[in-house]
Amino acid sequence: MKLLCLLSGGIDSPVAAYLMKEKGYSLEFVHFNMMPFGHTHTFDKVKKLIKKIGNKKLHVIEHGKWIGKAYEKIPRKNIICLLCRRRMLKQA
Repeated sequence: MKLLCLLSGGIDSPVAAYLMKEKGYSLEFVHFNMMPFGHTHTFDKVKKLIKKIGNKKLHVIEHGKWIGKAYEKIPRKNIICLLCRRRMLKQA
């Protein structure tokens, strides 16, 4: 069975991916690039994590552009966060 893993650069998503790989699942990864709102080192960290897990299938979605447009229309940060997560799940 193939699984799609959303990989943020934090600790929880790569640990979950590693455990699923140990159970025999085939993995593909999605990373949402948050630039210019995120950190430049996050993408490098994601690539290293995938290499450690032993996988090469990474899909990168330029999510920061959408966030910039959303901030223009909806200035409240807490609403943007909810909409951001919803959009990530839909795109994945």
